Amino acid sequence: MELTEKIKQMILEHGWKLQNYSELHKNKEAVLILIKEYGYRLEYASDELKNDKEVVLEAVKRDGYVLQYVSKELRCDKEVVLVAVKQWGGALQYASDELKNDKKVVMAAVKQNGLALEFASDELKNNKELVLEIFNLYEFAILPFISAELKNELSDLIIKHLKK
Repeated sequence: MELTEKIKQMILEHGWKLQNYSELHKNKEAVLILIKEYGYRLEYASDELKNDKEVVLEAVKRDGYVLQYVSKELRCDKEVVLVAVKQWGGALQYASDELKNDKKVVMAAVKQNGLALEFASDELKNNKELVLEIFNLYEFAILPFISAELKNELSDLIIKHLKK
């Protein structure tokens, strides 16, 4: 389906209605026009376009939250997930388990939002080196997300921070 200028303008003005037009939500050009303005509208794109890396990257760079609508295959794609978590750290919760265990991805998420540590793998939440790095950024906000064992190990550091 060839998009005319009139249709393109209509998409920009009434894009929120995309879910009502089955031909448009399958049209890559139409979906790209829409998500460049409203990334979260990826939700209404066809499954095929939710698995299209170009479309998905456009959407997640505007709204990391839409990672939840992305195909499972692209939730395993490090580039896609990094773009999403840099935009919104909480997108880590929608990443594949493998990427929730990737230090680079988790640090990108945590730098955007310290509370994203909650969605990291247990292995990384108990990685002393990583937790120390995050603690230096967010201090006590991360304590609910690390193990009691690691809290005990870090107790001297925590006490020093309390005495400041």
